[in-house]
Amino acid sequence: MRHYGMNTINALRCLPAFVIVLSGLSGCGGRAYPALDAVEIRRTDGDIPHIKAADWFGAGYGHGYVQAEDALCTLAEAFVTYRGERSVYWGPHAKPDHDATFARADNLQLDVFFRAFVDEARIKRYRARQSRQIDRLVQGFAAGYNRYVATTGAAGRACAGQPWLQIVSPNDVYRRLYALGLAAGYARFIPQIVSARPPTERVSAVSSPLETGTQARAALLHRFASTVGSRPHLGSNALAFGGRVAGDGQSVLFGNPHWYWSGPDRFYRAHLTIPGRVNVAGAAILGVPVIMIGFNDQVAWSHTVSTARRYGLFELTLSQDNPTAYQYDGESVPMRAQVVDVQVRDEQGGITSVSRTLYRSHHGPIVDFGAATAELGWSKTRALAIRDINADNVDVFATFMRWSQARSLDEFIAIQKDTSAIPWVNTVAIGRDDGRAWFADIGRVPDVSDARRARCAGEAAPVFSRFDALAPLLDGSRSECDWPSAAMPPERMPSLLSRKFVANMNDSYWLTQPAAPMEGLDLILGREGRPLSLRSQAGFRLANEFSRREWASAHDLNRALQPAVLDAEAYSAVRFKDALLSAVCVAETVSVHDDILTGAAFATPRTVAIDRACRVLAQWSGGGNADDRGSLLWDSWWQRLRRIPPAEFYLKPFSATQPLVTPAEPDGRHPQVAEALGAALLSMQAQGLSLGTPRGDVLSVTVEGQALGLYGGCSSQGYLTIACAAEDVYDMSSLGFGNSYLQMVSFGDDGLKAYTLIAHGQREHALNGGPGGESVRRYANKQWRRMPFSAAEIADAPAVSRRVLRFRNTSSAR
Repeated sequence: MRHYGMNTINALRCLPAFVIVLSGLSGCGGRAYPALDAVEIRRTDGDIPHIKAADWFGAGYGHGYVQAEDALCTLAEAFVTYRGERSVYWGPHAKPDHDATFARADNLQLDVFFRAFVDEARIKRYRARQSRQIDRLVQGFAAGYNRYVATTGAAGRACAGQPWLQIVSPNDVYRRLYALGLAAGYARFIPQIVSARPPTERVSAVSSPLETGTQARAALLHRFASTVGSRPHLGSNALAFGGRVAGDGQSVLFGNPHWYWSGPDRFYRAHLTIPGRVNVAGAAILGVPVIMIGFNDQVAWSHTVSTARRYGLFELTLSQDNPTAYQYDGESVPMRAQVVDVQVRDEQGGITSVSRTLYRSHHGPIVDFGAATAELGWSKTRALAIRDINADNVDVFATFMRWSQARSLDEFIAIQKDTSAIPWVNTVAIGRDDGRAWFADIGRVPDVSDARRARCAGEAAPVFSRFDALAPLLDGSRSECDWPSAAMPPERMPSLLSRKFVANMNDSYWLTQPAAPMEGLDLILGREGRPLSLRSQAGFRLANEFSRREWASAHDLNRALQPAVLDAEAYSAVRFKDALLSAVCVAETVSVHDDILTGAAFATPRTVAIDRACRVLAQWSGGGNADDRGSLLWDSWWQRLRRIPPAEFYLKPFSATQPLVTPAEPDGRHPQVAEALGAALLSMQAQGLSLGTPRGDVLSVTVEGQALGLYGGCSSQGYLTIACAAEDVYDMSSLGFGNSYLQMVSFGDDGLKAYTLIAHGQREHALNGGPGGESVRRYANKQWRRMPFSAAEIADAPAVSRRVLRFRNTSSAR
């Protein structure tokens, strides 16, 4: 294992790729290096770096430098994670402080996973499949990151002097890129993969099987409720309006990823320019050199998390008397055992080596869900293998790079269809002088048709479908049931061009444009004719409202949308509050026997006065802004009401012919409705909250030493504007997610206008009292800012700063 330490970093300061100079002379030992290249970095309002370079290496160099400048400690820890070295620095049983697409497994589980699945041999093959442009960009990114580490030594940063602050190689950056592709597959089930053992090696559980099974089942259901990572409703909003709405044959795009506010997968805003080749702005996930969501002067795009499954299971029939061999077309095939060694720090500070054995079939690694239900576990006769379609996807970032240079919406679409490589998101896009809005879930999806699913379903498929109805569980003993070698072709995947609007709020593709539903596609892509989330209903309500109005120009629509998309309100309250209050508030008290949310029961029922709560909720507008009083109480009540089965709660059930307004008519006289309000009041009392506490007193972050109230809420409450840590939890600083990088882009007769916000700030400690809080403050105040894009706009920006980094181009052949 590599340990560079600060001595090595100090030595690197004299390498020419890492030294700031203003001429062709280096400052170390008087040595001269001719033909130094340069990258110009201008910073404009909101810490936005505008990076101008002569080639791809230089663009990567500048991007790596500024990401390190703003998020050094986060990136340094992330690179340790992808190398599988967390246990040696933080011990095997601790977990990362921040959430990410690989969830929060313990350090040893993460180390085993990354050493097994993101190992040097795999990364070497992955890198060999990349274009020369991408490789130069990645090499530059690593060199720019190292330049910052070597020239600053992390002075004044939390990670200064830490042994895990290390220089990185291009392969470290490739590990980061490859790992991101696994977010909707292997990375969701790290504990179940790395802990899978043959039944002969299983150790008896200390807890009773019933307790363990119940807890494990609840945890697994929670995990399957998410498509990426471990957080249900992690996703995004995206709206694109075409020429029939914008009024001038142009278009408008609103992109709003609901994403992590801290940790290694946080978005970072930047602008990259190579004159004559690329000029693109937007955001990338930390550690990624390319722009992933953004715009150039011809196209703009955003993403939402797709409902399509990027993985599937194969049921293995095990060979008699050998649980590590399986039947395949009548022959016994041995599993491949992979021994993974991990360095671990013990409680006394010593370093030892721990070995774990992972088992693989030709379908993929063995995964064991037996702690939740025996039918999905590894027994003497059956095991499950998991396959991730993105494990062999090498074209993700080539797609983003080509998009950044697209010259029209048609070219953008052609690129998406050509690579078919987007890993786990939907795409929404618009083009200049093009009155169409584009939606597509075209990317890597297993080519498992409904016919193949029915013909090849494994025996455990009905059980698995109770956890995940979309991912296939196929018979792994027959070659005829293998996935086709290629992914699903674009012509069988959802896509739509509309001159009115397209919208997605993380439900399936079905109602992207409600007037033109997409139907008849394979189940693996998502369900049709199913209830929408309240967030989706709120989004379509907004889209329909704006599409019915006449707009003089796309830019007028752009400006009108800016406050509307941040007008935080709980759509659950908009639709159902009055009906519920009219039924419940006929009484002044309610008897609470138990709490439907927590399961806590009272030996003696509690009598709770609800008259004041009724008055507070009646006076509350339904808004979720920082100064709104009543929203906290509604959140608490609604979380409990959601535990009542919909068939009991709603008098009018869901109808596929009225998907935007059903289910409806909540039964306020249901016995658990009033009791849920009483339990919500008891919960608030236990937390020390008054009924009229302003939302921003609780939903807040610390910005430059001051508490800053926020707005929005969780998707389950029907908030279109998301700020969500967990049910009844409002601390956004470490585990929260929500609106992250927001962009409002329009193309009109006078060209591009792009407005952006970054909710969590550009710098890594902006939410915890560190520098860089101005971006957070602007988001909290709903102050959209025009993003300077042209050279003239950047030069004229207020308080613009300029820095030139000169370096020796160290790009080399692979």
